[in-house]
Amino acid sequence: MWENGEPLFTQVALCNEDIIGAVTAQIQRCDDTEDKCLIHQSKDTSTTLMYILTLGARQDYRRKGIASVLLTTCINEAKADSSCRALYLHVKADNGQAIRFYEKNGFHRLRFLE
Repeated sequence: MWENGEPLFTQVALCNEDIIGAVTAQIQRCDDTEDKCLIHQSKDTSTTLMYILTLGARQDYRRKGIASVLLTTCINEAKADSSCRALYLHVKADNGQAIRFYEKNGFHRLRFLE
C-alpha cells in the first residue's frame, strides 16, 4: 500500500475472522519528517524512519499481548529495512496507559508537544 509516495505497513490481528487489533506505520525519509531531532543528521539521503501512525487492540482483547505482537512486527519490519534508523510515534500526554506500554517496549519520551 502506498500513500503520498511513501510505503505504508499495515498488520492486523484476527480472531475468528474478526479484526481485534491493528497497526499502521509509514516509512519516511529523514529529511521529510517533522521530527528531525530523532537521529543525528546524516548526509545520506536514503536514511529513513518508521512512523507508527496507529496501534491498538479492541477493548475486549486488551492486555492479552496483541498490541505487543503487532508492535514487534513493526519493529522487525523496520529492522529488515537497512536504511531505517529509528521508529517513532506520538502519544497524547494524558494517555498514561499508552505511554507506559511504549516505555515497557523500549521506547523513550523525547519531548512533549503543545
